[in-house]
Amino acid sequence: MADSAAPEPTNEPAWNQERLAQDPHADPEKAARVRAMFSAIAPSYDLNNRLHSFGLDQAWRRRTVQEVARRLARANLSGVRVLDVACGTGDLSEAFADAGATVTGVDYTPPMLDVARTKAGRRVRRGGSAPTYAHGDATALTQPDASFDAVSIAFGLRNVGNVAAAMREFHRVLRPGGVLAVLELCWSSAFPRFRRRAGCIACTPSASCPSPPR
Repeated sequence: MADSAAPEPTNEPAWNQERLAQDPHADPEKAARVRAMFSAIAPSYDLNNRLHSFGLDQAWRRRTVQEVARRLARANLSGVRVLDVACGTGDLSEAFADAGATVTGVDYTPPMLDVARTKAGRRVRRGGSAPTYAHGDATALTQPDASFDAVSIAFGLRNVGNVAAAMREFHRVLRPGGVLAVLELCWSSAFPRFRRRAGCIACTPSASCPSPPR
């Protein structure tokens, strides 16, 4: 998908109570509203993640990286090609880079990519490796067939307009025997007062993958 400009700022929120009371996933304007929402919160997105997860979100990302390495039977991810879809500000992309992977991050929201690229520049200035980033649509990826060892998406599948189309694209760009990792929030009965927790699903495209936790 070609790069495109961020939506014009507006005083009207991307979502209101009336729209949220309906099924936001069935909203024909979902993609545009998701992009408008993330464009508005991009500068504070990392802080929001820390607050909403009680500071656990980075540990969840590291666990996802570990699970991918385990599925690939690798002690580290040196030389492993990872496509991080809906990469946002690049936290999971950076976690994969820290493990030695060669990472491409794609996101639908240009302001989120601006933050990711700023963070990548800081890594390079410190002498570290950094992911590369590109604008992209999970349902119409521009990457070639069988070009990645792993595809990841963290806290993003819920925002995709057509999940089935995205899954087909993930399958297409993964090499045979590659790994798909989905990191999402789900409800937990273990902590009745704090019910949000993260679940990571990792599977190979040829395997029977479980449904994401609800």
